[in-house]
Amino acid sequence: MSTSIPVVYLGKPLPQPIVSLLQALSRDGFECDTTSSGRTITVSRGGVPHGYIKPYVLQRKGVLGYHLAPLGLGGQQCPVEDFRDLVRRFCQRYACDPSDVTDCRLTGTNKGRALLIIKNPDVALRALLQEAGVKPCERMQITRSDEQRVKAEADITDRALAAVAPREAADAEDQHENAPTSAILRGGASGDAVCRSAPEYMKRAMTQQNDKQARLGKLFQCVWECRLCPRVVPSLAARIPSGCESRLALMAQAPGRHGVRETGLQWRGRDGKLRRPGIFLDNYLRRVGYSVDPESQRYPRPYTTNVVHCWPGSAGEGDPDRDRAPSSDEVSSCRRWWQEELRIVRPRVLVLLGRLATETFAEACGLSLSFSAFLNKCGLTCNLNGLILQCFALPHPTAPYPGRGELYEEAFSVIGRVLKDPD
Repeated sequence: MSTSIPVVYLGKPLPQPIVSLLQALSRDGFECDTTSSGRTITVSRGGVPHGYIKPYVLQRKGVLGYHLAPLGLGGQQCPVEDFRDLVRRFCQRYACDPSDVTDCRLTGTNKGRALLIIKNPDVALRALLQEAGVKPCERMQITRSDEQRVKAEADITDRALAAVAPREAADAEDQHENAPTSAILRGGASGDAVCRSAPEYMKRAMTQQNDKQARLGKLFQCVWECRLCPRVVPSLAARIPSGCESRLALMAQAPGRHGVRETGLQWRGRDGKLRRPGIFLDNYLRRVGYSVDPESQRYPRPYTTNVVHCWPGSAGEGDPDRDRAPSSDEVSSCRRWWQEELRIVRPRVLVLLGRLATETFAEACGLSLSFSAFLNKCGLTCNLNGLILQCFALPHPTAPYPGRGELYEEAFSVIGRVLKDPD
């Protein structure tokens, strides 16, 4: 069930993180209603209140006030002296950090009492979904027949394009020598103008790209709505199809604390700029003609996917800055997503970043190779259900792996030669 959500509050637009949170909750059947006074937005499901937005929520830079019933208290308030214990129980229940919440100490007749305000929109989403007992959405599961149909469609498109491209390219060579394929494939106003006079094989190439983007867009919407794994933190934004025509694909472990789960963009932080691991990786990608830098206009984007498509959450109080490793059930549940992505994109080269990505992919290909064994290959031809890929295993950019720079140097020198090969 989906309901309309408020986007204006007390005469001003709601901050985008709050709007994204309310949209995500609305998709899972929550009602977001504004009271008659206009000063409170209540978030409930099935008549049970779970959260609220009031002026002091925004003043404290929060996204949602939390109803305390799941923590054994009635209503919204608790004694100030009990607030520290309340935060501890909240963080244990939802596997988050104390910095994800804050307090609002009341005055007047309620002096001596405090409210629990959630600052992190992902934590707010996870807490409310958990308490509402939201079940996985069966319509989002891709069936085997759907997989076979999508693969068959992709194979037919590829064979048709390969059959018409050489002949029509020769016929149109003289007429269109000044119309670059890259301009046509980019689309937009100039791309559309070129396409009207382009040879048929170029029109079909652009159609194929648009088809990939459309199929990936639908797939990412399904991933965003998936609720199979109760411990992970669902993303606030569906991923944005990028690099779908790339011959190079990257596969890592999972989205990080920020970046793709908030913006829908890979390797980037909340501000849309590259984070430190992305900068390290980008230095090598540029050597083979690609870039993950959103500000780069010179290089195309590689395609990027993950073993698990939601943030697994923090490792816990002992190491709150480190992400939790995905469980085997979470890896298994997400396998169909990244396999379908690779079937749609059909890259030539796949770079596996980290132990989990390498060993998960090797298992899907029927290979019994450890990470270190795969790493020492410096390139291996793999068959993923009929899709032939040149695969390279590398330490994740965030991992302090011995000799990491030398491994990247060696691998990307080989990757550059493979990508230059037209076959």
